Amino acid sequence: MPRSWLVPVAVAVVGVALAFVAIKGQDREGLALDIAVLSAEDTYSVGATTTVRLQVANRSGRTLTPHYSVQWSAYPFYWRTVSGPPELSRDQEAVYVIEAPDAASAVPNGIPFRVRVNDGRSIVYAVSEPINLGDEQVAVVNPALRLWGQPGPGSGLSAPFGWQVYKQAGEGDEATVAPDTVDGADAVRFMVAQDGVEDPGGWAHTGLLQEVPFPGAPLMVLVNSVAAFAAADAGWPLTAFGLEVSDGENPILWFLFQQSPRGDLSYDLPNGQHIEVIDVPEGVWIEKEVDVAALYERLHWAPQERVLLKAFIGAASPQRAQLVGYLREVRLAGTASVAAPRR
Repeated sequence: MPRSWLVPVAVAVVGVALAFVAIKGQDREGLALDIAVLSAEDTYSVGATTTVRLQVANRSGRTLTPHYSVQWSAYPFYWRTVSGPPELSRDQEAVYVIEAPDAASAVPNGIPFRVRVNDGRSIVYAVSEPINLGDEQVAVVNPALRLWGQPGPGSGLSAPFGWQVYKQAGEGDEATVAPDTVDGADAVRFMVAQDGVEDPGGWAHTGLLQEVPFPGAPLMVLVNSVAAFAAADAGWPLTAFGLEVSDGENPILWFLFQQSPRGDLSYDLPNGQHIEVIDVPEGVWIEKEVDVAALYERLHWAPQERVLLKAFIGAASPQRAQLVGYLREVRLAGTASVAAPRR
């Protein structure tokens, strides 16, 4: 949702562009620009600025090739230009949209930042005055699972901004979580290949997780599954693709997606863990509602202040299987969807 500012800035308003901040910048070599910040946007609901729209007027007396960076620490982070002319002639004005290329470049809410405009043909630049968006919070950080970071130096695993990745697999198993494109839309591909050999913990599995406030409204999940659900005696799952909710006090909840017409299932395991199995069509995108609060009420569980939300895929050791499932979004109902197709 876009944010804009009046001068002086009293409140950061979400959703409507109210005004722009006009700023003049000039460096030691005489690069003169008028920079009007029209709006900034937390495009993917990550609790950070990822898109800025600005108007730039070239007063330098020569043609410029503008490049953009955003600075809130010692060094600027270069942002990519989404729209706007590659060159700006003398006295020409144009509107540019710039975007953070990755998680490390996004500006966390509450931190003042400046937009820096460089001339690509020289070392000259101009900067805006500081911009501060306030400290807004989001219920589920980065619900569309975008802005992947660099792989960790020890694990070699990467995750979308705001999420953590984990993996547990035997020597002969595979388990991966990675960005992908499915039917022209950005998504996350969850894959596990289980060789059937006994593993530590009895499973090969991987997924993404984050701690969130207890979801009082339903979670809306955009899912595309080619991962069949299977269970042994007493309902113990052998294959699983879906969401886990745990709070440290009540038993664990699993919401699993199955590509079969058997109908939704709802049952408890002997250890108290509760399983909800939800029918989905095979290999197509569909939005499903996961109502954690309603299930807590039905099970007579006391809601906790925060829960651990996990999107995962896994297969138990006795089950030789290869499973694939995709997610595009896990958001709280009543919040805007940001799972748009690729530009």
